[in-house]
Amino acid sequence: MTKESIKEGALLKAVNDALESEWNHDKTYCRIESIRKSPVGNCNWEVDTLSTGGRTLQYADQCSQLQSKVLKEFSEKYNVDWE
Repeated sequence: MTKESIKEGALLKAVNDALESEWNHDKTYCRIESIRKSPVGNCNWEVDTLSTGGRTLQYADQCSQLQSKVLKEFSEKYNVDWE
């Protein structure tokens, strides 16, 4: 399957929109802050910085699981157009 090419900023927005749509904990957040080029693996990008937070970190494990799920979906579909 050929992957779609996407700009870095558009990928970050799409990933974070997907995370936000599935995140249901008020006054907390779960997002990707940045990505970087990846010389190995099945796609040309990888996560550089993840973040979760709010008043407490009680949902950190749930955020990590959601990030893994969403990132797997996006890494199978997209490569970043780094130019």
